[in-house]
Amino acid sequence: MKASYRCREQRGVQLLAGLNRVAEAMQEAHGSEETIRQAFVDGLRALGVWGGYYLSGRGDDGQPIPPVLVLPGEFSPPGGASHCPEEWAQSQIALLRRVITTRQPFFLPDWAAAQEVAGVSVPAAPVIFAPFIVGVQARGGLILCSPCLDEESIPVVQSFAGQVAGVLENLRLSIETQKKIGQMASLRRIDTAISASMELNLTLQIIMEETLHQLGVDAVDVLLLDSNLHSLTCRAASGFSSPFSPARTVMLHNSLAGEVVLSRRPKLLPNLAEVEIPKADARWCESERFQACFMRPLVSKGNVKGVFEVFLRHPFDPSQGWLDFYQTLTGQVAIAVESALLLSGLQESTMHLTLAYDETLEGWARTLELRDNETKGHSIRVTETTIDLARAYGLPEEQIAHIRRGALLHDIGKMGIPDSILHKPGPLDDDEWEIMRQHPVLAYRLLSPIEYLRPALDIPYCHHEKWDGSGYPRGLQETEIPLAARLFAIVDVWDALSNDRPYRRAWPWEKVRAYLAEQSGKHFDPQVVPIFLNMMDSERRNVQVFSPVQMRR
Repeated sequence: MKASYRCREQRGVQLLAGLNRVAEAMQEAHGSEETIRQAFVDGLRALGVWGGYYLSGRGDDGQPIPPVLVLPGEFSPPGGASHCPEEWAQSQIALLRRVITTRQPFFLPDWAAAQEVAGVSVPAAPVIFAPFIVGVQARGGLILCSPCLDEESIPVVQSFAGQVAGVLENLRLSIETQKKIGQMASLRRIDTAISASMELNLTLQIIMEETLHQLGVDAVDVLLLDSNLHSLTCRAASGFSSPFSPARTVMLHNSLAGEVVLSRRPKLLPNLAEVEIPKADARWCESERFQACFMRPLVSKGNVKGVFEVFLRHPFDPSQGWLDFYQTLTGQVAIAVESALLLSGLQESTMHLTLAYDETLEGWARTLELRDNETKGHSIRVTETTIDLARAYGLPEEQIAHIRRGALLHDIGKMGIPDSILHKPGPLDDDEWEIMRQHPVLAYRLLSPIEYLRPALDIPYCHHEKWDGSGYPRGLQETEIPLAARLFAIVDVWDALSNDRPYRRAWPWEKVRAYLAEQSGKHFDPQVVPIFLNMMDSERRNVQVFSPVQMRR
C-alpha cells in the first residue's frame, strides 16, 4: 500500500512538473490566441492528459467563445468542436459554468460515467473542474482528466488553472490594448479628415473605411435627413452587394431609419429574425442577406441630421466596448455632417451676398452713366472687355472678380463732381479740369472704407495714370501703375473711341487700332497693347461665330 501511495505521489509530482511546463510554454507562446491555444493542446497531449478550457463572454464576432477540448485522438480546433457533438460540448460548458458560478473546483472519480450525451468516448478516469480566477472574477474554467488525479490533486490543478488564467488574461489585455490603440488611431484619422477636408464625401469615405475595419461589420452607410420631403437619402456607403443600395432613399413613416429619426433613439437589432421590421426594410435586408443591424441618430446642436447605420450578415451580440466605440464614431459622423452643412450654408450665403453686392454695383454703374451722359452700356462693355483681357493676360479668376468690380465703379468718383462741370457743353477751363481730375481721389475716399471693395480700388483710383507718367491723379509711371488699371486704361479708351459721343462720331476700328498702337509705351503698357490688339483682331476675324449682340465694335 505504501508502494502504491509512493507511486501515485510520484505521478502527482510528475504531473505538477508537466503542467508547469505547459504553463511556461503558453507564456512563451505570447503573441496570438492561436499559438497559446496550440501550446496548451500540445502540452496536454505530451502529458497524456485530457480536458480543455472555456472562457466566458463573447468573441469579436459577438458569438460565445468556443471551448478548447483535448480528447483521446481528437482536438477541437479554433471555431468549434469539429469532432465533438455540440450537445456534448455544451454539457461540458454547463459543468464549467458551475465552477464559474461557485468559484470552487470539484472532482469526479470517473469522467466517462458522468456523461449524459451518447456518441463521445471520454476516458474512464478522474476529472477535475477548476475555475479561472482573475482578481475577484471568475473568467472561465479548466477541465483536466488523468488516471493520476484524485481529490488531493485539486490544489495542483487549481494552481495550473491560475497560471493558464494569467496567460489568457494577459493575452486579453494585450488584445484590448491593441484594439484601443487602433481605435484611437482611427479617431485621429477621422479628426484629421474633418479638419483638413472641405469635401463631406471624402470625409465620410474615410469614416466608412475605419468603421468597417474597427467594428468588423459587413456594411455601413450614412443617411441624411431631408425634412422637406420627410425622407432619408444615402450620402455615403460601403460594403453593400447591390449597386442600388448606396443610392437608396427611405421615408420617415415606414422605415427603421425613420423610426430612429422620429424617436431620436438608436435601434440595436442583433438578430433581425427575432424582430418584426417594416416590409420594405425586410425585403431590402433579405436581398443584402443582413441578419443584424445597428442604427444611431446623427444629432448636432439638438437637431437630427440623419442616421448612421452598420449591418452584419450574421447575428451579432456586441460587447459594451463595441457599442461604446460605435457611439463614438456616430459622434464623429455628426460633427462631419454638421461642419459640411455649416460650410455649405456659409458658401451659399456668401454667394447670395456677393450676387447682391454685384447687382448693387451694376445699379450704381447704370446710375453713373445717366448722370455723366455716358454712352448707354459703357460700364458693362468696358467691364466685360476688361475681364476678357485679364483672362488673355493670364490672371487668376479670384483676381478677375476684383477687376470686374473695379471696372464697374471706374467713374464712381464723378458722383462728387458738380453737374455744372460734368455736364458743361463746351471745353473745361483749367480750374474745372483741376476739379475733374480729382474724381479718382474721390473714388478712393468713397470706396476705401468699404472692406469688400478695397481689392477693387486699383481701377477707380488709377485708371487715368499713363505709362509715361503724364497721367493723374498721382503721376504714376510704368509698373508703379497697378496692373488692373493698366489693363482697364486701354479698354476705356478703346470703348470711348469706338462709340458715338455728342461731340464726335465713332472711329472705325482701323483708326482706333492705329491710335492704340501709337500710344504703346506712352499712354499704355507696351506689354498689354499687343495682347489687347490680338484679342480684338481675333474676335473680328471670327465675326461669323458671334451674334450681333455678342459682337464688339
